Amino acid sequence: MDHVALLLQLVINGVLMGGVYSLIAVGLTLIYGLMRIINFAHGDFLMLSMYATFWLHALLNLDPLVSVLLVFPTFFGLGYFAQTSLIRPVLKAPTITQALITLGLSLVMQTSAQTLWTADYRRVSVHYGAEIAQLGILRIEIAKLIMFVVSLTLCLGLYLFLKRTFVGTAMRAVAQDRETAQTLGVDADRIYAITFGIGIGLVAVAGALMSILFYVYPYVGTTFVLIAFVVVALGGLGNYVGTLLSGFIVGVVESISGYYLLSSLRYVPILVTFILILLLRPEGIFEKRLRRTI
Repeated sequence: MDHVALLLQLVINGVLMGGVYSLIAVGLTLIYGLMRIINFAHGDFLMLSMYATFWLHALLNLDPLVSVLLVFPTFFGLGYFAQTSLIRPVLKAPTITQALITLGLSLVMQTSAQTLWTADYRRVSVHYGAEIAQLGILRIEIAKLIMFVVSLTLCLGLYLFLKRTFVGTAMRAVAQDRETAQTLGVDADRIYAITFGIGIGLVAVAGALMSILFYVYPYVGTTFVLIAFVVVALGGLGNYVGTLLSGFIVGVVESISGYYLLSSLRYVPILVTFILILLLRPEGIFEKRLRRTI
């Protein structure tokens, strides 16, 4: 394979994974865009979803793609409950208090997972997990293609939900001006809970999809939530379209760096990018161009 073909292969691989990164980050930016809370437990909900998918496959032989139908409503409920019981009481508290609440929730979930299931690595084995489609000189991993299609479909579906439905309109109204929205009859507290539930439901779907290719263990969410923060920072906090596009960029950067660098250094360019964004353009590179804030 010549250099151009190799680069094209790496870009395709990165775009396919970037779709999943976008799905993880969209839930994160949705929550921040409406509630102005950075959810440090986001990656741990992904981890719990991966465990749920693993056990559904191990005990009931459910395919991860079927598990999605159970995972989303279940984790929507968990997110709804977490918002009403833990997040709502501190919405008017200082930012550091809000951050500590979600950080504490993260530590509880990680510790609980390790206590219940130990730190052993587990894997969901499906027949299409190693299948590859050959398109000329390019190779497309079927599992990544499926993950990309499902992720992109959900991201676009959420965008239409926000734009075309009453609840989506209410969410955008509360994000812009909570007091005015409440004056017009919108139940802001309920909208906050629904938003948090949707954000957690989306990251749970991403976890179910990622269990096809990645090992499941108690701290798996830490790596992917770091990537999600990079994606959100790149696209702009609360910027839906910017986050979606940034997921593809981060996926491509990871794919290329993973090929040319040692595996232990594959995330270094992403983290360096994160630091540079915070220093040079903390509002995100797409903020002024797209202005698609929730």
